[in-house]
Amino acid sequence: MLRKSISALLLFLCAFATAAGAQARDPLTPHEADLVRGTAGFLDRRVPLLLQFAQARLERFESVRTASPRPPDRDNILYQMLSEYRLILPEFDNAVADLASAPPKQYKVAKVLGKALTQLQSMNAALLRIQSESTPADLATYRFELQGCLDVTSDSLDNTRAAAQAAQSPPGL
Repeated sequence: MLRKSISALLLFLCAFATAAGAQARDPLTPHEADLVRGTAGFLDRRVPLLLQFAQARLERFESVRTASPRPPDRDNILYQMLSEYRLILPEFDNAVADLASAPPKQYKVAKVLGKALTQLQSMNAALLRIQSESTPADLATYRFELQGCLDVTSDSLDNTRAAAQAAQSPPGL
């Protein structure tokens, strides 16, 4: 009897894990994914492109959050925009690492990363503003996802600063 219960529980957990995995989706639209693939040979274009996509999620989040009247399915859209933002930034970090390791004469690494830092700082400020301006009811809906966005943005800022400093340092020092 205990074995049957454990087997049934394991079967349920496997089915749940499979269903949860099937719900995970790419944070980029098919068009955005095509644009990213198109930057394969142009690392200096991929970094700003990914930031553009993350910024678009924040802008959509704000437009839905402040819309009056409230759009249908508002809470799900808000959560989805934050989730997609949070998933795009690690891809951005990978692009920064690829750019930083590229031959320095091939790309203007310091210039690209300097612009990226400015944009990341702006996005971080927007997230902090969202946190301070959101109602308690809204925060109950997306507080943890918003904190995840703040954390990933902070990590991206640190990674980009380190890569920019390394790009400005002469090799061998």
